[in-house]
Amino acid sequence: MPIKLDSGFEIFLFSDVIGEELTVEIEYQGEAIANINKQGKNQEIEIRTDYLDCNFQPKFILDDFLLALNQAQKLIESYQ
Repeated sequence: MPIKLDSGFEIFLFSDVIGEELTVEIEYQGEAIANINKQGKNQEIEIRTDYLDCNFQPKFILDDFLLALNQAQKLIESYQ
């Protein structure tokens, strides 16, 4: 079940079968813009550029994006 923020961001959690690797996807207005990947204790962020809509512009309020990143990090850390 995704976390939906009023700002248009949505956060989705994915995991592999074993559960050692987690991915949180952050979407904005239906476009995936970033993944946070966790394997073991390491976390990394991958900024997406392969948008479905070629006219999509990833432009949003910084505080909204920071809130989405914070929520995504809390979600991925809750699965330790």
